[in-house]
Amino acid sequence: MQINNIQSTNTFTSRNNPIPTETFISALGKITMSEASTDDITPVAKLIRAQEMKGFKIRNFYGPNAAESKEFYKQINKYQWLKDIKHYLTKLLEKPDGNSSILVAKNGDGKVIGYATMESMDGVTDKVGVIENIYLDYKYTKSNLGHYLLNKITQSAQGQFSDVVTKSPYIGGHHIYHELGFNYLPTKCKAVQILNTQYNDDFEYQGWMRKNLNYYL
Repeated sequence: MQINNIQSTNTFTSRNNPIPTETFISALGKITMSEASTDDITPVAKLIRAQEMKGFKIRNFYGPNAAESKEFYKQINKYQWLKDIKHYLTKLLEKPDGNSSILVAKNGDGKVIGYATMESMDGVTDKVGVIENIYLDYKYTKSNLGHYLLNKITQSAQGQFSDVVTKSPYIGGHHIYHELGFNYLPTKCKAVQILNTQYNDDFEYQGWMRKNLNYYL
């Protein structure tokens, strides 16, 4: 794998832990990973909306209330949905602690094909980073690009957080997280209760995982 590291000068995203831009050649062609710019917010928001749409369909289109769910889905204002996500992403990066990040992956044509988000967890005394989502365009889901996104955004948390927690089923099985040093959080612990409330975890439990970063400090 041929890799070029270029120090990022982007001031739009994380202020305390900027992620250097990285370009490499893979079996998928040229891939560039960098912090999101203002121009990337709409493409990332569209990926998030596609992810949420897919999740809604899986949870609601195949049960006893499928007809009502499909009718409700037709009435959703998808433009407003996208606008709300863009607002959320912008506010995420404006958090006063300066530790929030949006990492994007682009193909050789400059198209955003994946993203990962990191922000600080509210309501706890320790400095904990939350990798809320990692998502790839469906054409890239069978690659190891999701693993690479997870590793790169986790590295960005070193020196800023004592722990990182995540729960994202979109890049493969939990063995991927274990390989990078993540372990399950007990389902009844206070942190999980806060996370489930803060991140609206109203779907099937996937399991929050934690990685301790103290030994990097």
